[in-house]
Amino acid sequence: MPTTSRCVETRCAKIGGSPTPNSPGCSAKRSGTSGSWGSGAQVDGKRVNRRAGLGSCAAALEAAAAMSNQTRRASTRRKRPKAQLGLPDLDHSKAAVLDSLRSPESKRGYRHAIDEFIQWYCSEPRLSFNKVVVTRYRTSLENRGLAAGTINGRLAAVRRLAYEAADAGLLSPELAAGVRRVRGVKRLGVRLGNWLTAAEARRFRQAPDPAALKGKRDRAILAVLFGCGLRRRELADLDFRHLQQREGHWAIVDLVGKGGHIRTVPLPDWVKATVDRWVCTAELSGGKLFRCVCRAGKCWG
Repeated sequence: MPTTSRCVETRCAKIGGSPTPNSPGCSAKRSGTSGSWGSGAQVDGKRVNRRAGLGSCAAALEAAAAMSNQTRRASTRRKRPKAQLGLPDLDHSKAAVLDSLRSPESKRGYRHAIDEFIQWYCSEPRLSFNKVVVTRYRTSLENRGLAAGTINGRLAAVRRLAYEAADAGLLSPELAAGVRRVRGVKRLGVRLGNWLTAAEARRFRQAPDPAALKGKRDRAILAVLFGCGLRRRELADLDFRHLQQREGHWAIVDLVGKGGHIRTVPLPDWVKATVDRWVCTAELSGGKLFRCVCRAGKCWG
């Protein structure tokens, strides 16, 4: 077996550090005519026993394999996700959830919902952060008499918390999937609601004093809210660049709304006239459309 013995000696030399018969400085002599090496080899003027070298190489191979298995087991134990989250893990997942949101209103709502869940979760010992625990939390919300929309909003924040915890390796993916399968509360029927009539809305938007600068600003704000249906954040972020004329009609163009959605809203003529009276009185020409008015009746900001 000349080839086998040479391969074994070469591998042993790579692991144990001993020179092979083909390496420089090795003057081993062949014994016999079969091309195999004898029981000993001449290495740098010293005779080395081949069997002893093979034994040390085998021991080195076993030690290396045992060390590799031990390192693999330690790595597996270190990377195994948790089933029960502590307060630091929950705070880390909460920060990840808030960083993924863009709207300040959404951040405020999710922060309140997650803080309330963490307070309930840490109030008594839990087995794990799983579907059963989140279902019990939903039951506690229902017992408080909260509306269906409020409960579903709180559960959405908890599902997002579990998703971020699993994405960071803090929670098992199976448990996170179970949490996301918790169903919300069904909305039975349609709420009647409460809205203003046309006459009531007209009296409401004409309530501010038209002679004062602050009253003209408030009238312009109410006109935009009633006539264009903008949200509060959209109204606060309204800029002169948004007011453009397209095809003979004024409109609020490229308005970035909730969730980053971009839309264009038509601007009625009576709304544009009310806004122009505010702009002319405040002597504005650029920047934010609505500014602060101090007690002295001066516009700033």
